[in-house]
Amino acid sequence: MAALASTNVSLFAPDGEVSLGSDRQATVVDAIRTFFEQRKPWSETTPPHFESKAVRIISPDVALVHASETVHGSVILRRSTPAMLVLKRESGQ
Repeated sequence: MAALASTNVSLFAPDGEVSLGSDRQATVVDAIRTFFEQRKPWSETTPPHFESKAVRIISPDVALVHASETVHGSVILRRSTPAMLVLKRESGQ
């Protein structure tokens, strides 16, 4: 699990934040690590899956992605939540 968490953490900016409304919850890195550390082997839900709905190019280095995060499970069946991601290009990537 630690290797999987490290792989996913490397996809996000180290200073990114997870917020619920106007309340800051945690950094993205901490949220991903916590998710993988607390995940139980026999979870009744799948890991979250993000699907992009629309992408807006804000500047040559910044894009805004309107997406949905979907989780499937035996009890909840399917739960989708809207998500907004801000992507920033760094050093010519």
